[in-house]
Amino acid sequence: MSLEEGAQKMSLVQHFVTPFNSGNSNLAIWNDIAADSSPGLSIDAIRPDFRGELYRWQLPDVAMLWASARDSIVHRRPRTAEPERVLVHVQGRGRCRQSHCRQVSLLMPGDISLCTSEAGVTIETNEHDMLVLDLPRTWLEAKVEGLEGLFGRRIAGSSPSVTAFRSFLLASWREAIQMDASRAGQWPRQLQNVLIELVALALSNPSDTSQLARKDHLLAIVEAQLHDPDLGAVSLALELGVSLRTVQLEFAKMGTTARDYILIQRLARAAEALRMDIARPITAIAYDAGFNDSAYFARCFRQRYGVGPKLWRDARC
Repeated sequence: MSLEEGAQKMSLVQHFVTPFNSGNSNLAIWNDIAADSSPGLSIDAIRPDFRGELYRWQLPDVAMLWASARDSIVHRRPRTAEPERVLVHVQGRGRCRQSHCRQVSLLMPGDISLCTSEAGVTIETNEHDMLVLDLPRTWLEAKVEGLEGLFGRRIAGSSPSVTAFRSFLLASWREAIQMDASRAGQWPRQLQNVLIELVALALSNPSDTSQLARKDHLLAIVEAQLHDPDLGAVSLALELGVSLRTVQLEFAKMGTTARDYILIQRLARAAEALRMDIARPITAIAYDAGFNDSAYFARCFRQRYGVGPKLWRDARC
């Protein structure tokens, strides 16, 4: 039975699960499902034993996805041939590093972020689940002041308005998964109207915006200076004009340290370069990402991705 045939045909929600023991076979199917569900979407697996599960729900004007998968890198190309849309990402289990509109954010469980369909996005994530809403930008512009400035930023899940939105969204998904489409009536249209109001409320909390701006400034500096082998907590504190302890606390709030965070970002940048620039020497890519020891780079890369940089590149050519 194919994945399409396995979907719940009479349900409001379609359900897909990767069926194979082979991670490569699962990834190929997962990419087909992803492209069909959201144009421009593609995925690279970080681990060889890739698995994924997806629920897909189409409201009258809002597309919604609930995806769970093992460690992976998600790419979304810009979609400029259609009216602009906004994608709301709601982080469930796991955490991810999102790069979008010159912003780099680390999303923790419960956090949300906003992306525009007119700019590309890259999300590096460990084993996780994430909810995605795809809706017209015009619906939010009249309700959210400064919408443009929110693209790519992290909005803390600790905000009461974000918590209310997330709880309602999860409850709606669970109801829809059990509901027969013939009983839905006007509920999907009424539901999307409520969701828009709750999204706008979650995005309109000024305390969230100021808090995430400080953190995003720190992460933007990391992104801009990854090529510098001396980048670390001390140099970040000097750059920001704050104490070393302040920088350490900011990373602690994200569940990591400056050293570990910088290492993961360097490895992610190197992995992307290995995939995109197949002619560039691996040593040069390592140096570009801030490593001044190629043996250390290869060791860290293997620990992170399960294979060495050469095998990683060969598998993606």
